[in-house]
Amino acid sequence: MEHHDRYDSKTSQSKGLTEGEALAYRSILYTYIEQSSGAWPDASPPTQRISQERPTQISLELYDLRIKMYQFARDFIIDITRYAKVELQRALQFAADTEEVLFLYDESVEAYFSELYGQAIRLYTLVTLEQGGSVGDVSSLIKERYEIVLWFSKQPGELRRRLQSFLRTG
Repeated sequence: MEHHDRYDSKTSQSKGLTEGEALAYRSILYTYIEQSSGAWPDASPPTQRISQERPTQISLELYDLRIKMYQFARDFIIDITRYAKVELQRALQFAADTEEVLFLYDESVEAYFSELYGQAIRLYTLVTLEQGGSVGDVSSLIKERYEIVLWFSKQPGELRRRLQSFLRTG
């Protein structure tokens, strides 16, 4: 198949499977054929359910898309922690850059990215209120800002913990 991929801008023969994925699917197919009464599609179904688990390896294409989301989030977290603030445009750009996170990970990761965005917007609001000076008790704003920045400072490890199982290639 490699000779096909060499000349195709988008692989149409290999379907982007890694060698490990192809071997795992072949194993599932062989198991199904052994357990079924015949190899034909209209043969009676096997009496035992065949495992439908996906191989643990992911394709490099999927890895590249996932790692990009990880890097967007990591850089976003580092910027906020470094400067103890966030510009509205930066928060909006983070949301735009990571809008496809649900399709690459799962609902829990999407919720986490949404929490990152929500905390960033809250931080932006607090900084704006502080700078405006129209709020009576600025000390409570500063305390809340500190708590959010402290929360962001703990997120690099949390981000790695939540995404590491999705980024394993083998």
